[in-house]
Amino acid sequence: MALQNSDKQSLFYNLNLKKDSAQNSKISEKPYLKFTILNDFKTNTYYGTFNGFNFKYTEPIPQHWKILNKTSDYESYKTQEASLEFEGRKWIALFAPEISVFTGPYKFSGLPGLILKVFSEDGDYSFEMVELSKNKKHDDSKILNSQSAFIKKKDLEKMISEFIKDPGSHNIVIMVSENDRFDYEFSGQKDEAYKDMNNYVNDLISKYDNPIDKKTYLLVY
Repeated sequence: MALQNSDKQSLFYNLNLKKDSAQNSKISEKPYLKFTILNDFKTNTYYGTFNGFNFKYTEPIPQHWKILNKTSDYESYKTQEASLEFEGRKWIALFAPEISVFTGPYKFSGLPGLILKVFSEDGDYSFEMVELSKNKKHDDSKILNSQSAFIKKKDLEKMISEFIKDPGSHNIVIMVSENDRFDYEFSGQKDEAYKDMNNYVNDLISKYDNPIDKKTYLLVY
């Protein structure tokens, strides 16, 4: 994942979105991290894909940080800790007051310094800075999907919830790689193809049944 920051916005995205190699686009490589988040310092816009549907939704930026009286060194920077309850998890962030960039990875921002590391207290998720560089130009058109349709998050939740109940009864698009897709069409009969697709999708859901957002199961593939 990469965090790209400017005076007007920040983008958090999967680096594979900027690569053409099909090898880097396989569904087996953490599909739950195939998303992009645009932060315009007022709201977060989440871009994702569900069953061939390119979507985006907006939501408020989490603001209720509690700055802790705890400091440490991280990658040669002096950092201070802050905590936040968000999306069903407790998060701990290490931010660097000396770096006057007030954003960070995933949906996190709003601390008085760049967030260099943020992790869930349960140990399931951690985003850490591995490299910090300046003045690199990026083509946002390769990151943001211009075909994404706006949807309310609650409507997306409902759509995915209905899908999970009986995936084989839906038409399904699976992107094996950037240029290789598999299309399943429900015949209207609960035949072997229906059963096989239900088993496949249920296995996929079971494999990745620990989404970042514990309040909303955002199945992304």
